[in-house]
Amino acid sequence: MAGTKGVHAETAAGSAHGSARVRAAAMRDPFETVIGFQLRRAQLQAFQELIERLGMVDLRPAQFALLSVLDSNPGINQTVAARILAIKRTNFVTLMDGLERRGLAERRVSIRDRRGRPLHLTPKGAELLREAARIQAQHEAELMGRLGGEAAAETLLRLLRSLAMSTREGSEQEERS
Repeated sequence: MAGTKGVHAETAAGSAHGSARVRAAAMRDPFETVIGFQLRRAQLQAFQELIERLGMVDLRPAQFALLSVLDSNPGINQTVAARILAIKRTNFVTLMDGLERRGLAERRVSIRDRRGRPLHLTPKGAELLREAARIQAQHEAELMGRLGGEAAAETLLRLLRSLAMSTREGSEQEERS
């Protein structure tokens, strides 16, 4: 009898848990059709996946992004790089300092302007970026697959760029007012 009581308790707990799941599934999400909330939910999910994957090579997404910018723009200055990444210059300095400490990027003295400090990847940074880019490309391909393929992904990107551009233009107009 003692063994049966335990089975009944587990079954009761299991069905209570199952019915809670059914109730949660029956609940209406008031944000189901709210663009901003859906964008944020999708961004959080995709970003969390990328954080976990880049963690395998000891990088965070912001570090990966900066390494990518340096790879695409050797000798770029901090102000322009921060603008490309859409981060505050003070946050950029901290990010760059961390990469520099790890030997992944460096500030060099400019031969044209001794005050300038052009930014460059180191060979170690370029090697790590290749591995991280492979991880990011695999994640991107998975996201594209979840969207239904390349055409759907291109449509989403076009819409997101349009939304970002209109938001940026609106902010710039407010700043001028």
